[in-house]
Amino acid sequence: MEILKKIEREVIELRHSIHKEPELSGQESETRKKIIRFLDTFEIHEIKKGHAGSLIVDITSSHNDSSDLVIGIRGDMDALPINEERDDLSYQSQNNGVMHACGHDTHTAIAAGVAAYFNNKKDLNGAIRIIFQPSEECEPLGGREVVKEGWIDNVDIMLGIHAYPSLPSGTVGIINNHVTASADTFSIIFSGQSAHGAFPHEGTDTIFIASAFIQLLQGLVTRQTDANENSIVSIGVISGGTAENIVCDRTEIKGTIRTHSTQGRYRLQNKIKNLAHDLAKSHGAKSTFTLLEGEPAVFNDPKLLESFKTSTEKIIGKNNVKQLPPLMGSDDFGFYSQKTKSLYFFYGTHNLQCGHTHPLHTSKFGVADQDMILGLKLVISAAEEFLKSQKKG
Repeated sequence: MEILKKIEREVIELRHSIHKEPELSGQESETRKKIIRFLDTFEIHEIKKGHAGSLIVDITSSHNDSSDLVIGIRGDMDALPINEERDDLSYQSQNNGVMHACGHDTHTAIAAGVAAYFNNKKDLNGAIRIIFQPSEECEPLGGREVVKEGWIDNVDIMLGIHAYPSLPSGTVGIINNHVTASADTFSIIFSGQSAHGAFPHEGTDTIFIASAFIQLLQGLVTRQTDANENSIVSIGVISGGTAENIVCDRTEIKGTIRTHSTQGRYRLQNKIKNLAHDLAKSHGAKSTFTLLEGEPAVFNDPKLLESFKTSTEKIIGKNNVKQLPPLMGSDDFGFYSQKTKSLYFFYGTHNLQCGHTHPLHTSKFGVADQDMILGLKLVISAAEEFLKSQKKG
């Protein structure tokens, strides 16, 4: 890892610079410039630009054979609309109301460090594709756009990494099979007939219909869905009504569908739509169902995971590789995972000494530089191991 030691300082400086000037989803223009300058320092000049704002860097072997295994590595670039409260950091966010509260500054710096590392390798046994991806946090999701543009078509294995504040510094978290859940959002509008509150029988009360729907909705999960599919349906918004004495003729509800099962995902979508339609019809009302399909579930290839576990235990010790339960959160890395074999793991960031003890998506979240460097080391190790042991196709 002598090459890694030579680039550590530059990787940390890039991370600090990105953290200091965070940018929201779809607005990562300055972040891209910083990445390009970093790559230029390491004589990486050939950078492709995706239509949706991604940067693509290919590091190939000297023989550049079409039979080479291609390892893809994703670095998401966007920040969150949160005001950072970390006066103890020399690189605290200077953009009011915006901060890297999900560790994407470290993910991006790790991906850049991987590019610099492999560009210095003289005996690269395969090819590395680095994808600097925008808009992981919100629509239009960058992972979907990268896949749609064809950047994953010739990638054999995708590697993803995420900071994880529930894990101690120096540890790694792995999850068998399904890592995260798919995440779809939906809206249902119930339309009826308004009336005076004293004469509800003269109208169609959509608030009543919506409340009945919400109660019945949970039966789709608890009584009509296999518990092994790990499914959740949650309602986050309900709005309707103009006055306390008027029967409401329009009520909208918004919610999310999460599951580890691909088939279960589509079954729930249809069941929710049908439940709304049938319930509205039985009360003389109408329903309008709108669905926005989000991220697919992230899935770890069993063979890749076993290989990663074995190689990582040699580096940090068996006791520092932690088995985690499947998560119901989501990540648009799922679009890559849906397209090709993938490995997604977590590196621990709970670091009491540095004051990094707060959850993701909060104003005091933080990651120590040495923990990020461990993440970089493990991504490089995984990529090298896969290039040695895996075969194309």
